[in-house]
Amino acid sequence: MDIGEVDWKRLAAALDWYEGAGFRRISLPWHARREVIEVTCPAPERQYALPGVGTLVGSAEQSFMQMQFDGLLPKGRWVSLTPCFRAEPVFDDLHHPYFMKVELYSNEDTQEALDIELAETARRFMRLHGAREVDVVRTYIGYDLEIGGVEVGSYSTREHNGHVWTCGTGLAEPRFSQAVGIESL
Repeated sequence: MDIGEVDWKRLAAALDWYEGAGFRRISLPWHARREVIEVTCPAPERQYALPGVGTLVGSAEQSFMQMQFDGLLPKGRWVSLTPCFRAEPVFDDLHHPYFMKVELYSNEDTQEALDIELAETARRFMRLHGAREVDVVRTYIGYDLEIGGVEVGSYSTREHNGHVWTCGTGLAEPRFSQAVGIESL
């Protein structure tokens, strides 16, 4: 299955841009313990387990969560780039078994209204890097960003066992490039 072209320069630009916006860059593992993965993806059939290693992350959110749960992530606003592995029920032009994503994450003491702040920050980046219109859409868990009806980011605040965090998409490739291409038709 062809997942499309990943714009690596745009991903690198996103990391730099978000650092300039106050997020600290961090390298993360591409796998996490199953019990961490299950917080955001409880269905085993949608997980990619690697025996003896862990489970491949569906998003860097899961890597961030593991570090936070283990007391290894200081308070702050973070940005990282990881692959995302998704066992979707259907794969098509926009839904792939893997892709690359810059993830925004905050474990600061206050998370009030941070999901919309992250969404607006990502919206500014996307407008600067090719999207003409980026719509903010309220969802049952937070906010999505859409370009031409294509979801290009999700933002929410979550809690698990006393840990609170806010996360969202800084840039997902090739989805963002595909949405910008659809928008220009």
